[in-house]
Amino acid sequence: FPAQRSLVEARVYWCDNGPVSFEPSQVLPLGRPARTLLKVLAHVWRVGQVLSFLAVRLATGRRHQIRLHTAHVGHPTVCDGKYSAAATFSEDSTWCPRNFLHRYRLAFFSSEQAGEHVLENEANLETLQEAVEPLPADLRRALRATEAVDGASAAALADWRSGHRWHRPMAWHHFSALRCCRAEAATGG
Repeated sequence: FPAQRSLVEARVYWCDNGPVSFEPSQVLPLGRPARTLLKVLAHVWRVGQVLSFLAVRLATGRRHQIRLHTAHVGHPTVCDGKYSAAATFSEDSTWCPRNFLHRYRLAFFSSEQAGEHVLENEANLETLQEAVEPLPADLRRALRATEAVDGASAAALADWRSGHRWHRPMAWHHFSALRCCRAEAATGG
């Protein structure tokens, strides 16, 4: 994933085939507007393949938005059986037990005065609610099966691989995007 890419905007369409729909979402003009913000935190090698470790922030919430948007720009999530090629999914499955996608932090504002109307610009009446979940052990093991491309990537991955640092919330603006690395130079990315 090129470090300079920070946004994917593509309309997301999904066919509602009832309560349990197995149809993948698609990028189509008749879809709903969708916007995904990205920060490349690190680049890693795995069996001659360059992979990117991303922080993702949704500006909209569409079904499979992250998976569809990353696949749409040519970089599907690791071990994604729905949005990556069958051969890629098969290879990914040899070292990653499931789709490498994890919600680290969920945050939203809620009114302290439940049931009362609160204007959006009255920030003093809203409270930040958030939940944090460190990277699970199975995904940390998969991440340890990769090799950082450079020193900046190794430093960025250290805490994610160990799972020790992420007990406290970390807001979007605190994530440092990778500036550039050898992976991009090697791939022309």
